[in-house]
Amino acid sequence: MNMLSRTDILGYPILNETATRVATVVCDELGRNSPKSFVFLNPHSVVVANQESALRIAIVNAYGIFCDGVGLALAGLVLNRRRVPRVYGYEFFVALSRELSARGVGRVFFLGGTHASVAELTGKYRSEFPGIPSVTSYAPPYKSEFRAEEIADMAARIAASGADILWIGLGSPKQEKILHQLMQQCDLGCGAAIGAVFDFYTGRIPHAPAWIRGLGLQWAHRLVLEPKRLWRRTVISTPVFIWLAIRHRFSRRS
Repeated sequence: MNMLSRTDILGYPILNETATRVATVVCDELGRNSPKSFVFLNPHSVVVANQESALRIAIVNAYGIFCDGVGLALAGLVLNRRRVPRVYGYEFFVALSRELSARGVGRVFFLGGTHASVAELTGKYRSEFPGIPSVTSYAPPYKSEFRAEEIADMAARIAASGADILWIGLGSPKQEKILHQLMQQCDLGCGAAIGAVFDFYTGRIPHAPAWIRGLGLQWAHRLVLEPKRLWRRTVISTPVFIWLAIRHRFSRRS
């Protein structure tokens, strides 16, 4: 079995691997009864998980936790004196999709979006990754929380499609908790909670320029685009995250 390297940051085992390396491991082990779920951790999700036990459970029980953004990467550098690769949902989405298509494997299921957006998404996906044998989707009605029977319905749709790859874009922190439940109910090889990647991929939300992504400032780009929805993450979560990192450092010293 391929072993992936991890580094502890604030009590979370963060993947110390590139998106390409992880995508290769997923494809190598597809069909070997080795389910893998992936989430993307950033300062805001750390703060929310510190307050919401269900989210923390979903995150720590994922097979792989990617370092999503410069804030978490800087915390790892300060606390551990070690750099970890910053891997964003879009980067892993493309890396794994390319690898699946090149190998001609994978039955993909998209969960999220609206009927119109997911139809556009799957059409583009089939065109760009023609080697993937099957692409199915379901856009559930928007809800802040889903009942157990609604999660079971999602699981039944995934099972009926025969999918072994799940891309879920229902918004954080809802999607991480749903992913955790679906990985227990479905026979999946890989599942990943990738948030706004659905909209980035179709161009419904403009992707940050390469130089902004290189600096780890996607959060600033999205804040400009969606200030009403995202201001809380910056104004409230960032100072709390900094305090958590400082407290963690001094608690380790003591």
